[in-house]
Amino acid sequence: MARIATWRRQWFGLAQEALPHPARGWRGAGLGSSPHGPPAPRRLPVPRGGREMWPAGIEPRLRGVVAERLGVGPEDLQPDVSLTDDLAADSLDLIDVGLALEAECGVVLRRRALESVRTYGDLLVAVAAARRRAARRARVAPIVARVRIVPARGNGGLERSGELTPYEIEILVADALRAGPGARLEMELSASTDDAGLAATRKRFAWLAGRGVAVSVQRDPRAA
Repeated sequence: MARIATWRRQWFGLAQEALPHPARGWRGAGLGSSPHGPPAPRRLPVPRGGREMWPAGIEPRLRGVVAERLGVGPEDLQPDVSLTDDLAADSLDLIDVGLALEAECGVVLRRRALESVRTYGDLLVAVAAARRRAARRARVAPIVARVRIVPARGNGGLERSGELTPYEIEILVADALRAGPGARLEMELSASTDDAGLAATRKRFAWLAGRGVAVSVQRDPRAA
């Protein structure tokens, strides 16, 4: 028996040396993990209302903005990729990403939400939450508006009208930014819009002034 035990120890030692890395056990094995290997990649949570919160083309736009700001390829942005550890982004980079998402996509991320972001998947969840908040605000008091975007040269312009849904707001923001510095965004809300709706709409578009776009939001003076 002693010889068998010695032989087993010797064989196990040789087998360990033959491995590319020493074998080790993985602690914390549980759902999605295996005792014979590393934990499985964390699945990206599916936000409530996720399907309607991600219209076609939105996620690729987000991916493009983030990739450009961090100086990486879009293919590098996977849900479990750490923005700080894997892509070397610091707090200032994340703030820059937040400002870019607001400017390019009309998504306003709270500072606390940005501070909690660790991975690209976390960022997607934070963006979805911001879009849900915007949708809830829009559902509380639907606002109908007529909008005219006038380029800096003053010729032509783009006119739109309808309900200011989150998606419509994103389109208006993109059009205003595309018009460039010196452009004007003139918005007239329906006469039934209350003071809170008027103030909220002005606040939502006020940041465009920092991008050189003059914003005017007024209520239709005609009676409802």
